[in-house]
Amino acid sequence: MILRGVAPPSTAIAAAVPEPLAVALATAAADGTPSVRMVLIRGIFADGIDIYTHRTSRKGRDLAARPVAAMSLWWAPLERQVRFSGPMHPLDVATSAAYFATRPRASQLGA
Repeated sequence: MILRGVAPPSTAIAAAVPEPLAVALATAAADGTPSVRMVLIRGIFADGIDIYTHRTSRKGRDLAARPVAAMSLWWAPLERQVRFSGPMHPLDVATSAAYFATRPRASQLGA
């Protein structure tokens, strides 16, 4: 997914927006119950946006049951909101494991 017509994250980073990659992620459970929580974007690419979560967490289970989500970034100093939505799919296990290995040990234990 390409974010056309909006300021790229580098603009928010340059403006010292606190947590410029913190995004509200909205999902729905198998029964349709909505849920939203804050997560961090870990990569933005031409074909999508990477976030990481434990596959058995509530958001992981929601995405397994209904593989679509909506996200919203709020960059208050720029008076800008960025919203996007679409299909979600799990990254391959090797990519997930490689990312997990880069996290500090305390973060690994907390996950």
